Amino acid sequence: MIGINLCRLVSITLLVALVAASSVVALAQSTEPTLPQRLAKLTEELEKQRLALHIPGMAMAVVQGDQLIYSHGFGHADLENDTPVTPETLFAIGSSTKAFTASLIGMLVDEGKMSWDDPVTKFLPYFELKIDTDEPEATVTIRDLLAHRTGFTRMSLLWTGGAVSREEVLRTATRAEPWAPFRERFYYNNVTFLSAGMASGVAAGSSWDELLAERLFTPLGMKSSNSSISTIQNNEHLSLGYRWKEETQDYEHIPMRLLDSIGPAGAINSNVLDMAQWLRFQLGRGTFDDRVLLSEAQHGETWTKQIKFGPGMNYGMGWMLRSVADHRLVEHGGSIDGFAAQVALFPDVDLGFVLLTNVTTTPLQGLSPNLVVETLLADWSDADETTSAGENMEIYEGKYEANFGPFKETIFTVAVKSDRLTIDIPGQMVYELELPNEEGKWTFSLTDEIAVSFDRASDGSVVGLKMYQSEMTFELPKEGVERQPEIDLSNLQPYLGKYHSDARNLDFEVKISTNQRLAVDVPGEMLYELFPPNDEDKWIFRPTDRVAVSFGISDNGEVTSLKLFRDGVERMELIRVKGPEQASLPTVEEILALSQRDSDANARSFRITGRVRLVHAGIEGKVTYSSDGPRTYHSETDFGRFGWIHQAVSKDQGWINSNIQPSSQRLEEKYLTQAMVAHALLLTEDWLQIFDTVTVTGIETRDDRKAYILQMRVGELPSITASVDAETGDLLYYKMSVIDPNLGIPIPTVTRKEDYRDVEGVRVAFRIVSRNEFSGETIFEIDKFENDVKFDGRLFYPPNDK
Repeated sequence: MIGINLCRLVSITLLVALVAASSVVALAQSTEPTLPQRLAKLTEELEKQRLALHIPGMAMAVVQGDQLIYSHGFGHADLENDTPVTPETLFAIGSSTKAFTASLIGMLVDEGKMSWDDPVTKFLPYFELKIDTDEPEATVTIRDLLAHRTGFTRMSLLWTGGAVSREEVLRTATRAEPWAPFRERFYYNNVTFLSAGMASGVAAGSSWDELLAERLFTPLGMKSSNSSISTIQNNEHLSLGYRWKEETQDYEHIPMRLLDSIGPAGAINSNVLDMAQWLRFQLGRGTFDDRVLLSEAQHGETWTKQIKFGPGMNYGMGWMLRSVADHRLVEHGGSIDGFAAQVALFPDVDLGFVLLTNVTTTPLQGLSPNLVVETLLADWSDADETTSAGENMEIYEGKYEANFGPFKETIFTVAVKSDRLTIDIPGQMVYELELPNEEGKWTFSLTDEIAVSFDRASDGSVVGLKMYQSEMTFELPKEGVERQPEIDLSNLQPYLGKYHSDARNLDFEVKISTNQRLAVDVPGEMLYELFPPNDEDKWIFRPTDRVAVSFGISDNGEVTSLKLFRDGVERMELIRVKGPEQASLPTVEEILALSQRDSDANARSFRITGRVRLVHAGIEGKVTYSSDGPRTYHSETDFGRFGWIHQAVSKDQGWINSNIQPSSQRLEEKYLTQAMVAHALLLTEDWLQIFDTVTVTGIETRDDRKAYILQMRVGELPSITASVDAETGDLLYYKMSVIDPNLGIPIPTVTRKEDYRDVEGVRVAFRIVSRNEFSGETIFEIDKFENDVKFDGRLFYPPNDK
């Protein structure tokens, strides 16, 4: 296709790169302010952020050189009992565990018991992954596993239940299919990382847990640290874990998750005093208290780039790596139910810190490196400049609509907070902006590789925002500002329609965007708006001037083809196969009537039983789905020893109960709406009862069949695109961004519905396939459909409400 792979680029940049990045400056050489003043400022800023970001409690330690220079507790470890957090308070550190595993393997490499490039099967013969490669001799190495470059996407369901052994997790993973080619792309995977830790135990003739205690915890004096919650459940210093519920504006206590099944990838529990010892060991390049525990050469391997996973972002082995202004940031965060951690090292200035919190994920993980730099390393003389400019920032405040990458009709909010301009990206965090440079660009405080600027009308009012990243520009119109067409819309009509390439088996669609511009919809990527044609009659892509299109026009003036150019070179030609047919589009009611759907049909009660297969996790399960109307359902999914999930919605309430999650969870606000939408799309119900708006936007051809394109919106959810068979009314596929309740981010997902059959007067798709980059492909196949089933109404309510 275009080759930009924009959706992945943007999601990684905004979701991962920002939270891992920092702008590092040289250590101030002046004697003022003093270190105590700087540390007092750090404490003040951390407490301010803790309150603003709804963190019940947290602790931080800072190491300079080989000395602990700061340790402090904030807030509460137990809200109900008002137990304060102290430096001795224990927290789960989640994936910050990974760097410990990499260091242990480095020690075994020093001893000749392992090599970074040993095949994992040397130690675990049964762990033979189905890698996607053309090289017959290729094999997965320890290095591949520690760098997340095997091509396998997340297999979370294999370990979240916590009931199976590590070996069973790995044996099951060998049945998984790869999502991407071997060693070509970064895909974070706890299961494959687990195998590296398991291999280290075999190589040492013990276990990973024993190796961790003997080789790191004991020599580093980390006496309070451990690798299983089973050993600390009654420890008086253990913090409780919490989740902030935005919908109800309160905290929910979350039991700790048992992580024994995935130990080497994220099971350590510790406090900031112990973790300060770990920082000393890392800043010492493997040496601690004059004792070499890990050679500098092997330690350096863990800090060496193995694969790129975002603009300016690389992954080593157990560490994320970034270079900013000739300084390195080496870091790794960790998030698990009720806890979030951040471990960061600035090797150029011999400084490191650890932040441990008792809330499930927090923007402070990403903000903390910047806070440390601003308070401990930066020249404070710049502070007055920031404050003095604050009085002119209010003109930029407002809501701006994003339609790029994973964002679809998503509102970014710009506001002034504490004399700093900020941008709130839903599901992520509030990012602070630096003052504008000479080009008028406000760089993100966390990285100078991402910036924004503001568009103004002739009267000086702000009408839009531009976001710059990775040599691309994304335009976000300001809410309430009407965009005027650059070209009369009637002059754009001749270009609209589908364009097809037989050689690539690919379809582009040319549309008019919501900004009243001509745009090209590239499958699997996004809708790219175009600049008006230049002197060469090329329409340049607005996000990047490296890509352009031109249109072929016949002698009679009809548009017949589209040519795609990248870097000035023609890459492909697509022939026009469908022109604008807006005048002949049916109404939504006419489309729904195609399959004779009426109010009686929508009220039917039915039960579905079938099988579900997670292709990229190697696991299968059984499903029972019971519906008692368009807004009432209950589903049971059973994965055997790997866990079960029950979910139900009854009109205005919903819940999830599972042994995969530490506690049951009520569905509220957008998550409840999302659950209702998923139910409505199982059978093509009367969507007008569920969605706020349903609009017929076009026509397409799929598998030689004519289909109507619909756009549907409800509440605050991103819009949904659906394709409906023009003859049968069958829903062929739909695209929606599913908001993950744990991550809080939209995950672009495409769901296909296949193998339609008539059962008792109802059209049922007996095969449903969903795909996204986080969980891979999920296939649901129906074995039995029963109509007009009578249910006990208590089935559709939470267990404690029955």
